[in-house]
Amino acid sequence: MAVLDGQAVGYILGSTSQLLYRRAMTRSVLRTAWSVLPPVGKLWLCLRYLLRLARFASPHADWTQYPAHLHINLLPDARGFRLGEQSLEAYLLALSERGVPGVQLSTTTENQAAVGLYHKFGFQVLVSKVTPLWTLWLGHPAQHLIMGRLESAISVGH
Repeated sequence: MAVLDGQAVGYILGSTSQLLYRRAMTRSVLRTAWSVLPPVGKLWLCLRYLLRLARFASPHADWTQYPAHLHINLLPDARGFRLGEQSLEAYLLALSERGVPGVQLSTTTENQAAVGLYHKFGFQVLVSKVTPLWTLWLGHPAQHLIMGRLESAISVGH
């Protein structure tokens, strides 16, 4: 959890197992959908995204080389305080201590701040694919990136 002035302003989630990651994401999506059931509009937005995600499946890197996965998010007002860097550094250190061979993540070229952060920490683009997944929200297809970093880069630092 990233905290600024006593307020939670971001988080990093990760897993070292594809199976555990998918289970956790499924549970999280179901809990989130259940918690927003009364406001039907919010539930529809979640379902709309999930249906689009199923229709326009995201690529992944080789899970044997990159078994760990991460998702990081900061509120826009929390950017510029190195919270993303600190969170990512702590996560990568934890992976290194556990001997995890590599980590992958998913983003788009629309998120230039995140792409820059990932490059700074040694992540490289492994797969790049134009997808219509985000067209409803962006107004155009987006370049989906799967980025990865191997253990040799994890243990070296940034």
